[in-house]
Amino acid sequence: MDTPDQTLTLYPKKSRLALVLLGSLIFCIGGYWMVQRGDSFGWVVIACFGLAFIVLPFSLLPNKSYLKLTADGFESKTPFNTKFTKWSDVDTFFVGYIGSNKSVLFNYSASYTRQAMGRELAKSLNGGEGAILNNYDLSIDELAALMNEWKMRHDLQVAAKKTSGFW
Repeated sequence: MDTPDQTLTLYPKKSRLALVLLGSLIFCIGGYWMVQRGDSFGWVVIACFGLAFIVLPFSLLPNKSYLKLTADGFESKTPFNTKFTKWSDVDTFFVGYIGSNKSVLFNYSASYTRQAMGRELAKSLNGGEGAILNNYDLSIDELAALMNEWKMRHDLQVAAKKTSGFW
């Protein structure tokens, strides 16, 4: 199990979230302006950015969004979902793109058999079976390196336990 020195919790940059929230509000106002001028596409703009404007404030609340690294794996929390992934379920982390956004992607290990169809679909779309969708105030390259470092630390501990029981 984890001890406090084996846990690292990363939080998203609040100022970046606040800027995205402000941008969503501006686009909503722009969509309203479009509707007033007779452009029905303004409704699409209002719907998309209005949803972001409604959902994003939840990310600004304390402990509603984070990435927690532990000796056993990592927990990714968003305001509406929490997912824990074991280090042993991951093969490697790498930098890739989801659309035009640079992100940390990962592939699951061969022994991980859950959600096979969804993983294959994700891999065909962006090259990775899973993704970490926030950079948590690190560069994407730094976050990928950090994730690989924690995974390697876990793998070394597992290997040491196996070899210590050998003799």
